Amino acid sequence: GEIQSCDKLIVEGKVEASLEAAELTVRKGGVYHGKAVVKSASIDGRFDGDLTVDGLLTIQAGGRVTGALRYRDLKIDRGGRLSGDIDLLDGDAVSVPEEQRLEEAAAR
Repeated sequence: GEIQSCDKLIVEGKVEASLEAAELTVRKGGVYHGKAVVKSASIDGRFDGDLTVDGLLTIQAGGRVTGALRYRDLKIDRGGRLSGDIDLLDGDAVSVPEEQRLEEAAAR
């Protein structure tokens, strides 16, 4: 499916989707297949697909990320694993949902 207008998605089971959100968390035992464009992500389960993180990507000890990965900042705990097409983000921030931009602007 497709998930939009989501601030935070926490995956504890299995999800196959395309996601635009502020934050993605894949907990231990969780599996995410698909595409995600997020501000931050914490992976302690598995992520397979295209992941773009405009802020900090944390891969915890049990985390596995495979596929195409673009990130601004990266933290990998001992035991975390990455494989695939991996690169830093260049230039401006990636797009985030319009509703989220409006909420962030109002909070300032």
